[in-house]
Amino acid sequence: MILSLKSSLSMAAFAVVLALCCGPVHAQKAEDIKKLQNDVASLKGDMQALTTKQQQILDQLGEIKKMLEKPNAAANPEALQLPEKINVEKDPVLGKADARVGIIEWTDFQCPFCGRFTSEAYPKIVSDYVDTGKVRFIYRDLPLASIHPWSQLAAVAAHCAGEQGKFWEMHNSLFADQRAMRPPDISNRAAKLELDMSKFNECINSSRYNELIDTSVKGAQRMNINGTPTFLLGTFNDGGSIMKIEKSIIGTYPFEKFQADLDELLKK
Repeated sequence: MILSLKSSLSMAAFAVVLALCCGPVHAQKAEDIKKLQNDVASLKGDMQALTTKQQQILDQLGEIKKMLEKPNAAANPEALQLPEKINVEKDPVLGKADARVGIIEWTDFQCPFCGRFTSEAYPKIVSDYVDTGKVRFIYRDLPLASIHPWSQLAAVAAHCAGEQGKFWEMHNSLFADQRAMRPPDISNRAAKLELDMSKFNECINSSRYNELIDTSVKGAQRMNINGTPTFLLGTFNDGGSIMKIEKSIIGTYPFEKFQADLDELLKK
């Protein structure tokens, strides 16, 4: 269906071009020629949009194929090897520091399932639980560089934006368009966030966040967290940074799943 439509558009564009090149131009009015030129431009735009959409579908199918081919020991929450508690002192945190309940997400900025979570469940979690002071939302890096070549750069960009107080703004920007992750795209995002570009570029070109990201990845691997998104939910005592792990969620679920688990923890 996609290829057929694309072929039809190509034939239509060819016909318009043929009319421009071979038709009785001397008999056409200037406005007629202009209209034909506009039609060609419009058809080119339609073809480009179709090509982009087709590539998105192919990318998603390729992502699913890779996940199916790669054994994932963390597909079952019972396979996770979790400690009783976890320290989130050095992690980016959204929400009040004294919130009693926390949710940690291991994520990858190029992961389509992470993107789905961020566009669907995440906004409701933020509005209903984080903004109301009930829950802290905690970020941890898990770039799957073997299948997502720009995920490491995106993670670094988020931390570099964090140096200027805009970690979560960059986080949201990256997930809003997961196809634009190359260096020029990252620079464009930073400029739109009105970051100091000199400081941002210096940070990007440095290696100061590589160790932090690597530590997060290795920590996930020790717990047998091998896929994204993966969430750990738990409770804090006295506004501290040590979270007692109570629940785990692997993969993308509707908001109602997170709502039920968070409400249960808030009652404790």
